[in-house]
Amino acid sequence: MAEIVEEQATKQSLPGETKPPTTADLANAMFVLVSGQRMSREEFVSRLESMIYQECEVSQELGLRQGFAIAEALAKLKNRKPPHKAIRKIMRILENNPEATTRKIFLALDDADIPLYKSKSVPKHARQWSDVVKEPYYKNLVSRLRKQAARAARLRGLQIGMKLREMGDGVYHRTLV
Repeated sequence: MAEIVEEQATKQSLPGETKPPTTADLANAMFVLVSGQRMSREEFVSRLESMIYQECEVSQELGLRQGFAIAEALAKLKNRKPPHKAIRKIMRILENNPEATTRKIFLALDDADIPLYKSKSVPKHARQWSDVVKEPYYKNLVSRLRKQAARAARLRGLQIGMKLREMGDGVYHRTLV
């Protein structure tokens, strides 16, 4: 009977697809077999209940893994060393405007009178942030900070989503179809 269900589910998927049938495809295939009286209703109910139970187990495991990954990432964010004043300002700018250009960021640093964070590759004449906009070291610095800001924003969003679920009934519902 399992082979017939798989065959029916595969027929219902789009032509040319090589993906295995989803749970919804299998449930629809079983429903077709019941309506065609090739499967008893008791067997249909039994198989459907076992599929739902398996889906719940998989969802719970995925949720636990995702929660663990979020907790690890949040702990990693909290354990970083305190950043330089300029880096804190760049992060705040990127949190408010993730699309800000390097030039806009450095002009904001100049306006805030934050001294230039010097590296070994800085030209001797450079005194302000706007003087080093095209320097590779500073472009890479902004790129790294942009990725960190995006990651921190994503983690905060996941954290807020988890809190909202906790405030609700605590159960994540998923439909089959």
